[in-house]
Amino acid sequence: MEQSVDGGWGGSGKAPPAGCTYRTASVEDAEAVSGLLREQYVEHRISAPMDELIPAVERLIGTPESGMIFIASHGPKIVGTAVMTFTWSIEHRGRIAWLDELYIVPGWREKGVGKALLGMVKDRADEEGCRAVELEVDHEHERAEALYLREGFERVTRNRFVQRSY
Repeated sequence: MEQSVDGGWGGSGKAPPAGCTYRTASVEDAEAVSGLLREQYVEHRISAPMDELIPAVERLIGTPESGMIFIASHGPKIVGTAVMTFTWSIEHRGRIAWLDELYIVPGWREKGVGKALLGMVKDRADEEGCRAVELEVDHEHERAEALYLREGFERVTRNRFVQRSY
């Protein structure tokens, strides 16, 4: 699915910049999407080698029942991506979407690209029958928090933990 700037995602606020298109990523996009995610992980001081990112992105693209990746492009350049996965939640009593990543190239931030990608995530989660969309934000990432709050997300008072096996 490809959507132009006039696509109708989001609510009030800035429209995405002219010339941007939005669509679900294909396997041909895996390397470019992985490159964007690598940039994000570098910003957040997370180690993620490209030789591990590319197969992970390809696998998600190839298994839409597990989730999907959306991209924003300006001409041939991908300027943003949103990674959504699905899981089952007893708390929400059904399937939910997890916004695993939302990354916008620095020069394209504050222009409505993140809002448009977030709108795609929310629309697809609705289409998939998800009962909620959950996400996490680093404590110091106030700009992202403001976006999510403007778009109707509620702050929850929990801490998140992880135990890695890699």
